[in-house]
Amino acid sequence: MMIVLVIALFAVMWFFMVSPKRKEKKMAPKIAAGEVPAAQNTKTRHVVGLPVPEGAPCFVQVYTNRVAFLSASKRFEVPVSRITEATMYTDTEMRQHIQSSLFQTMLGGAAFGGAGAVVGAMPHSKYKREIAKYNLMVSFKAKDGSDSAIVVTCDDSLKDLAKAIHPEGNEPGDDRVVEL
Repeated sequence: MMIVLVIALFAVMWFFMVSPKRKEKKMAPKIAAGEVPAAQNTKTRHVVGLPVPEGAPCFVQVYTNRVAFLSASKRFEVPVSRITEATMYTDTEMRQHIQSSLFQTMLGGAAFGGAGAVVGAMPHSKYKREIAKYNLMVSFKAKDGSDSAIVVTCDDSLKDLAKAIHPEGNEPGDDRVVEL
């Protein structure tokens, strides 16, 4: 009975380990044909560039031949051939962290009595830079030939999405412009 249980356990583990690889192999031709998105993000919000209100939820799908932005029940597509750049950048903000320590309270009390303990217990502030939002800017040539851009924002990193849109995209400090 124990052997059957162990074999069943290994079979279940093998299924879950091999299943994602099979799914990738099955999906590869559909991704290459442009039927299924190669990458997508559902948590983004529109900032600028689309005829929808700022802050509206915006679903981004990256296909092999186009990038689709779905927002406000509308679908906006940009052919990959017209995309000039896809860059991820961050918005940082300073956040205040207040600290107080028991050690400082005890040290102040031992050195200067009650008044020293009060002074030692007073909290002090530290400021740290923290990433508040991640932004993705997709620059492209509009149908009329003018330069345009769509910017979406998210609380999670959008680097994978930017790489899927523009594989040779600019890294920080990289000034290359790659024609598609």
